[in-house]
Amino acid sequence: MISERHLAPAALDSPTSRARVVEAVAPLVFRTDLEAPGFMLLDLGHEHSPARFRAHLVDLGRTLADHYALEFGDALRFVSCSRFDQQSPTRPHRDGGPDASLLLLGYEPTSVASTVYLLDYTRAAADRDLTPVEYLDAFNPAFGTNARLLDSYTEEADGFDPTRYQILIVNNSCLPYADRHRGMLGVLHHAVIFAPDRTRSRVIDSVLLGVTETGLDDARLDAFVVNGVAATA
Repeated sequence: MISERHLAPAALDSPTSRARVVEAVAPLVFRTDLEAPGFMLLDLGHEHSPARFRAHLVDLGRTLADHYALEFGDALRFVSCSRFDQQSPTRPHRDGGPDASLLLLGYEPTSVASTVYLLDYTRAAADRDLTPVEYLDAFNPAFGTNARLLDSYTEEADGFDPTRYQILIVNNSCLPYADRHRGMLGVLHHAVIFAPDRTRSRVIDSVLLGVTETGLDDARLDAFVVNGVAATA
């Protein structure tokens, strides 16, 4: 069952099931207008292992890249992959990488309470006749009180449950609205951790894809899947 911004549960165990998921979520993530959210949360439930979960992340990235190539004609390649324990709140931001990029954040189950917010800074920029890059130059929400300017452009990831394996797909781009035909109108994201607990882990697997000339090879992606080894192209 799919709602506007939340798909639950997500079956990613076979090429056919992944293709169905991508067919449903791609128009919401690869947005060509500002009505689509630019992100999607997938719920994979409890029955996984960290390595299997990372395999799902990489396979989902490949399927999304295939879809993007067919729909938009550009190659999405793997730019980086990493695994880290994060218990510090983040300010609203886009991850580094190509201007046209897609971020897959894989949340492993934890008892550390948290939530995630998405901020439509591309819409905020368009409302001010600015490009997203110009908006960040003038009103970067990572600093001072600038985040308040995005209050009306912010929403919580519907259905986010830190006790389950979940994947947040985020359009991480900073292309201007004039380039909307490329499907890369981005949003910012940030996490809120309510009560950090250093005796426990809050593990996130991060996979970044971008429209770029070079990318990670299969050997480095396999090392990430099997052992959680970080890599950057």
